[in-house]
Amino acid sequence: MKIQRLLLLGCGTIQRALIELLKHKRHKLLKTPQIICICPEDIPQYILDIIPELIHLKTYITNENLNKLLAPLMDSKTLCIDLTVNTDSIKILELARQNNTLYINTSIE
Repeated sequence: MKIQRLLLLGCGTIQRALIELLKHKRHKLLKTPQIICICPEDIPQYILDIIPELIHLKTYITNENLNKLLAPLMDSKTLCIDLTVNTDSIKILELARQNNTLYINTSIE
């Protein structure tokens, strides 16, 4: 299976460090055709310099909008990297499973 979309949930310190590591190693994930980041804060310019094609959805992920926001972005060719805080990781994991989306998270809240 080839990853066609990288879905980044959150762009805090850990996600930014991950992006920098991926750039440093010239990892193939940064060459994914579509990279989407959902984060309520502005994306720092140095991240946009690393991934100029980054699509930024500037919003919070809540229990109320989780399905409507994420389901259209999840499919079997998507890798979701969830590094958010104060979101229901179990609900996102279940949604990813329903959509055959690869999912990784550093914590379960």
